Amino acid sequence: MSSVDSMLSIIMVNLLSWPSWISKTYISPALLGLLQCLFDKVSIEVLVSGFTSPAFWPRTGVLQGSILSPFLYSIYINSLPALLRSVRLPISARYYSSNPQREFDGLWLNCLLYADDVVLIGAPEVMPRLLKAAEEHSFSLGYRWNPAKCVVLNSALSLGGPQLKLYGDNIPIQSTFNYLGVPFDDTGTIATGLLIQRNVTSAVSAMRRFLLPVGIRSPGFSRLTATRLYTIFIRPRFEYGLCICTFLQKQLALLDRAQDQCLRLAFGGHPRASTTVFKHLTSTPSMHVRAHTLVLKMIIRVHHLPDDCLLAKLVPFVAAAPIKNRFRWPALLRQNPLWSNLQYTGGYASVDDRLAHLSTDAHVKQSVLAYRNDLLHRILNRPDPPSHPSMAYGVAPCSSYRL
Repeated sequence: MSSVDSMLSIIMVNLLSWPSWISKTYISPALLGLLQCLFDKVSIEVLVSGFTSPAFWPRTGVLQGSILSPFLYSIYINSLPALLRSVRLPISARYYSSNPQREFDGLWLNCLLYADDVVLIGAPEVMPRLLKAAEEHSFSLGYRWNPAKCVVLNSALSLGGPQLKLYGDNIPIQSTFNYLGVPFDDTGTIATGLLIQRNVTSAVSAMRRFLLPVGIRSPGFSRLTATRLYTIFIRPRFEYGLCICTFLQKQLALLDRAQDQCLRLAFGGHPRASTTVFKHLTSTPSMHVRAHTLVLKMIIRVHHLPDDCLLAKLVPFVAAAPIKNRFRWPALLRQNPLWSNLQYTGGYASVDDRLAHLSTDAHVKQSVLAYRNDLLHRILNRPDPPSHPSMAYGVAPCSSYRL
């Protein structure tokens, strides 16, 4: 957000057993019964070569990486946001002319939580109080934050502000930070360039480490199968986080070049081999088309969120804010051709009519296909349309005539 003055990420490092905190937080009887069936009196036996070990009873609770972990952690620290919102904001001429209004459904947004990943948002003079509240919450429930994994963005230390501490330990200061896998800069804005560069490195490395060793170039895999393997296992690494980003043309070109590199690795082409025919035969869209498609699906999903979701509450405020605030949501709507161009939304201008038209996957695919066809027609209708690669080589006049 543009109003971010300071940002902190805190990550829990210890796994906790649920019975110790079940009495301190709200949990429905049905969920409690389900947890008891999953974790009470559970025994494990190891079977090796037909021999069974004696039964033993694990005491670790929910294993790290379990799909239940984020959900249970959300319940575990569900009382933290209310405690942080109760922190009094000072009336100071330096930072505030008046007490900030509660903009979003009567609440102050000074924290973001997803499972055990927490962000605190506040002015430099407020942040120590928020950290103190987080410490008190950890003491009340018996867990501990890890100061070494915390990060402060846009610190006021150079301007005479306080050194932020947690349990008496200084919190590191950095200019960027990854939250839920998305890099942010010191203004709280998504660092799109860093995100794309990281995605490109991850995808190309995965292509070399995972698909090449299994023989994706071998005759055992057809070109179509190789492309599908790339689409399933590699392309998602390119696409992570793209649905909430706005792009420069050079950033989209970088994604396209990286995808071409992976496709050359798949069919064994030399470093400068053209991938145009290969992508056409396998109907593989370019990465900039995929980026616009992901943003379109994100726009549709946001409009269908329940009213009590945080993002659904933020959208009206962001849409009504002055353009000088430069929120990302209006830019996503404006820069996405699949949403802003009436040609791809069935000719409908109103938001409700567009959403009704794009409510089915068939209409979304139809819009994307029309956009891809328009891009192809623009290339073919240029004053200097691209020629076939075979025309670059010397051939006999008769062969040239046939081509």
